[in-house]
Amino acid sequence: MDESTANVSTEPLLTIGGQVERPLRLDIAALREFESVSLPPFDLGACAAEI
Repeated sequence: MDESTANVSTEPLLTIGGQVERPLRLDIAALREFESVSLPPFDLGACAAEI
């Protein structure tokens, strides 16, 4: 595995869309490492505990 593929996740990704300027894709494993996540204009604190 080279450096360009070392950080590629095989975990499911969370896609946030809707009325935002650009959709965001977040690695679920990365979200699990935090007690809460705040990403204006979204507050994922409640969701992070359920993931």
